[in-house]
Amino acid sequence: MPMPIPILPLLSLAGWLRVADPTYWATLLLAVALAASPLGVFLFHRAALLLDRIAQDQARSLIAVGLISLAICITTSLALDIPAPRLHDEFSQLLAADTYAHGRLANPVHPMATHFETIHVLQQHSYASKFPPGQGLVLAFGMVTVGLPIAGAWLAVAAACASLCWMLYAYVPARWALVGGLVAACQPQILTWGQCYLGGGLPLAAGAIVLGSARRLVDGPRLSHAFLFGLGLAILANSRPYEGALFSLPIAIGLVIGIIRADRPTRRAACVRLLLPCLVMLAIVLLAMGYYNRRVTGSALLSPYVLHESLYNRTPHFVFQSLRLPIVYQQKERAELHGRWEPSHWLRQRSFMGFASAASERLGVLLATWLDPPLLGALLVALPAVLRRSRPSRHVALVLLVLAAGLIPLTWPLKGHYLAPSGAAAFVLLVACMHHLHTVPSRRLWLRKALVRSVLAATVVAAYHQATVLYANEINGWQTFRVKIVRMLTKEPGQHLVIVRYLPGHDVHQEWVYNAADIDRSRIVWARRTDPAQDGELLDYYRGRLAWLLEVGQTIRLTAYPGR
Repeated sequence: MPMPIPILPLLSLAGWLRVADPTYWATLLLAVALAASPLGVFLFHRAALLLDRIAQDQARSLIAVGLISLAICITTSLALDIPAPRLHDEFSQLLAADTYAHGRLANPVHPMATHFETIHVLQQHSYASKFPPGQGLVLAFGMVTVGLPIAGAWLAVAAACASLCWMLYAYVPARWALVGGLVAACQPQILTWGQCYLGGGLPLAAGAIVLGSARRLVDGPRLSHAFLFGLGLAILANSRPYEGALFSLPIAIGLVIGIIRADRPTRRAACVRLLLPCLVMLAIVLLAMGYYNRRVTGSALLSPYVLHESLYNRTPHFVFQSLRLPIVYQQKERAELHGRWEPSHWLRQRSFMGFASAASERLGVLLATWLDPPLLGALLVALPAVLRRSRPSRHVALVLLVLAAGLIPLTWPLKGHYLAPSGAAAFVLLVACMHHLHTVPSRRLWLRKALVRSVLAATVVAAYHQATVLYANEINGWQTFRVKIVRMLTKEPGQHLVIVRYLPGHDVHQEWVYNAADIDRSRIVWARRTDPAQDGELLDYYRGRLAWLLEVGQTIRLTAYPGR
């Protein structure tokens, strides 16, 4: 063994300390005991035989992984009663989805735009989301096909798990590639992306496509793999551009170095079969992105995200940049979020200790994202041996190191979906460690096999636990009040105008003023209260609607608008 057994709990300490539910621990210990028992050995042996039969056909394996992941996502969402958006990012992505579902790239600016100003949404030149179009297109697909935006998230996660399985076929034996895809379907973070609108499934799938196609291109340039490589880069550029660039850059450099070192005939074939298809694909994508930017911002070279940041955000993306000049905000909520809360993260990291603390927190998030559930981190006991024996694994580890280094100077705290592209590299290393522990001869082979079986059992338990956590967050979050108000007003006849007034004690991260793409045709219009003169113009504009006043602070109260 490369490392002694007593340090295994330390390797997965983050996962061990995150859960304080005694029921979870009881279930986990029961699952681990079952995995280590003779009955567990027998069950896992029978399962291995079944996996071997399925894994012989790669297409069948991908379909099986995708369908299992899709079934898990749908079952969890139905248990949650279809997740409701609660974060600024989710509402903005849903606006993009509604826009695309109606056949538009952007919406015209509304005459009453002052009342509809809200977080992460543009109201200048066009009414649109600030985010790249990738996740919006995924949610729009769910809206058009099934009538539910969350269906797009289900399909993205299912595609991500199938893509991970396809990628792993290039790194590990077929059985372990299938095991990796099934583990991904139960991984807590990936499961979460199937129950929200943030968009982790799409960049995870793109990362797996990039890494899997690059590994196959090393063995021999093929047009199909070059096309997939370019497609993966295009998806990353339109979903997680910065993290996708950090992830893709060392992979692309490795391919270019391989081409340069090859002999002349091989180099010529690689240029024709690899570089040319990728360049053509990227050229098409860049033209499409320029057209999209022009429709949303008026300039092909100005993305919606950059425009939004220039208008509202004074905090730089990197700690080594300077804080921009103060901005006068019309809404006190924007002033609180962009003027005080966001700069506080930058100011905190101006000292060495503050920067070191924030950097360690980001690395902790990266580890905790992919080393849950508890025991999963114990697989890293085999990582030194895997890196010694496998050059491809060393390249993948380098990709992770480059991405981690690029995350350190960021200003913002990390969220799980920021790290989605890194999941592809993380799964290569984790599955390679499982394969090594389970198959490489050793005096303690029985113990190592028991560890792998315990990890697989713990993953299933963690998936169930994560579903209960999502359910608790869904029924206890602030978004439940918004859902109740929507349902109540939907039962009332006519159309409605809800004017929101924020009181002291309101949480700036709980924003109510979000609307559909076509505001005037919406059954319920959410507007921000400003001053009496402008509110009078708004009421006159919507004179045919029932007007309500929603007061949000430490309590929430909905009443008929005074005078209406």
